[in-house]
Amino acid sequence: MMGVPHAGYLKWRLSTALASATILGICLCAPPAISAAGQSGRGGGYRHKTDTVEMEVSRLTQRLDLSARQQAAVKTILESEHQEYGHLVRNPSLTAVDRFNRLRALRESTVSQIKGVLDKEQQSKYDQLRHPPQSDSPTQSKGEGKDQ
Repeated sequence: MMGVPHAGYLKWRLSTALASATILGICLCAPPAISAAGQSGRGGGYRHKTDTVEMEVSRLTQRLDLSARQQAAVKTILESEHQEYGHLVRNPSLTAVDRFNRLRALRESTVSQIKGVLDKEQQSKYDQLRHPPQSDSPTQSKGEGKDQ
């Protein structure tokens, strides 16, 4: 006779589903690892780690006006993050929750290290790049509805 599933089983299934959703969220929020065909000049496929780091350093340099010293420091920080990220993703001994927590801690550490290289104005701009302001309403255009 089939009965109602055991509460422990349901709890386990829920935690497994949450862990899977968390990992999926990390993957969807991660920087793109696959370039569009023809965009890289190599016929598409996976980008090399150095390409991704170089692109991020270039993006931050343009947006934050990084000096040569800052560029070198940010590049070193990002290369280290990419290396550690690879180790964590490939580590079969980690549970999904452990992997998620370690990846989040790695990202927080990277952000902290990058901010340590920046001056106050650059830190403020970096925070804005990471967390762009959200509008109150999706239909509300800039300046509309404020102070009215």
